Amino acid sequence: EAIAAGVECVMTSHPVYPRLDPSGVPATFSRRIVDEYLRGEVGFRGVIVSDDLEMGAVSETCPIGEATVRAAAAGHDLLLVCHTEPAQRAAATALAEAYRSGRLPRAGLEAAAARVRALRHRRSARAEGGRPAPERDGAPLAMAMASRAVSELTPGRAAFARALNGRVLVVFPRFSELAARITIEPEVCDETGWVRAAFAPAGVTPEPRIVGIEPSATEIEEAAARAAAADATVLFLYDAHLYPSNRALLDAVQARARHLAVVLLRDPYDAALLAPGVLGITAFGWRRCQLDAVVARLTYP
Repeated sequence: EAIAAGVECVMTSHPVYPRLDPSGVPATFSRRIVDEYLRGEVGFRGVIVSDDLEMGAVSETCPIGEATVRAAAAGHDLLLVCHTEPAQRAAATALAEAYRSGRLPRAGLEAAAARVRALRHRRSARAEGGRPAPERDGAPLAMAMASRAVSELTPGRAAFARALNGRVLVVFPRFSELAARITIEPEVCDETGWVRAAFAPAGVTPEPRIVGIEPSATEIEEAAARAAAADATVLFLYDAHLYPSNRALLDAVQARARHLAVVLLRDPYDAALLAPGVLGITAFGWRRCQLDAVVARLTYP
């Protein structure tokens, strides 16, 4: 539907999609997915963009230079190396050498450059320099998409919503810890302020409890103790299946909370760790629009 509507860019991701490419190659490196499927079968003629090649899913499997060459070989037009200058220089050097040696065909480079030039021509205001300006319709569109994406992974929203009439605890990660390395919206960096503002339209005045991205033992115990005293607890959970401290936070809170909703912030896999009776809900991310959409679903059942 997006391609039929004329979307100009498509970003790939780093997971493996075995139904699209049975070889087990991540989409970032899969010519079957990027070129044969997206270009050939689906017919996309716009710019194909990689996700950040400095992310752990890539950097833990191969050096940045090799990753850049493999992503270009798969058929990407734009390659993102988002964080460090040494990685960016290594990527540029590897690409230049790959085109000089013939490992990457010059025709592919020329076709990619032509697609990028065409995009710059169509969106000339975006390429003029200066401070980035948001698209006029971007925020409403993002909010609409986030609202449609909200999914309840385990039942119990109606019963939980009734518990919101009592004392409410919200356990929320200290996203400001990440702001020096990745883009975190200013509103979300003010964790306490965001929590209060997000629940206010429903007439809920929560007690915010801010914990580390990887919470300490003290933070875990304090959050669990406060959950035991609250009528309803909302736990915004950050990858408990990857981080032992977040698994400990989940286990401690769900063992003591009276009514608990767990907002899965990055992906849905933590749903398998939820105890019976715990509401699991997600918008598949933690941008402000996604967080707002989840809270709206929780408070307006």
